[in-house]
Amino acid sequence: NKEVNIAYEHTRDYICYCHLQRRTDSEYWKYFKDDNNIPDSLREKIWAWAHRPPRGYEKLSSSSKPFGIGSWATIGKRSGLAGGHNAQRDLHNFKLEKTGKLIHSICNEVKNEVAEDAITHKELLDFVYNRYY
Repeated sequence: NKEVNIAYEHTRDYICYCHLQRRTDSEYWKYFKDDNNIPDSLREKIWAWAHRPPRGYEKLSSSSKPFGIGSWATIGKRSGLAGGHNAQRDLHNFKLEKTGKLIHSICNEVKNEVAEDAITHKELLDFVYNRYY
């Protein structure tokens, strides 16, 4: 029963999610145009999509759920809700802020060291020319 309920709620959310398609040809679609008429679980998925498209390892794809990540992504993309990837969301959700700052710091150090020791384009051409000609 638990798996059937999960599949039912997932299907319901997916059907309601189609409200992003801007259809108004029936009372059903008109009803779901109002964000107050969609389930909270769907509202969370729409918020997630607006900040970053869903990925396969997230809650949108589970074997007990009949609509996979592709179905959700297609509706989200065609709705015009597709935003760019939001790294800030990943940093927050996966608690990667310290790691992100460390990686950024290391990249800056490497960039500065390379810039200090780098030769100019002319110096490189002179080196190649003098070595082979």
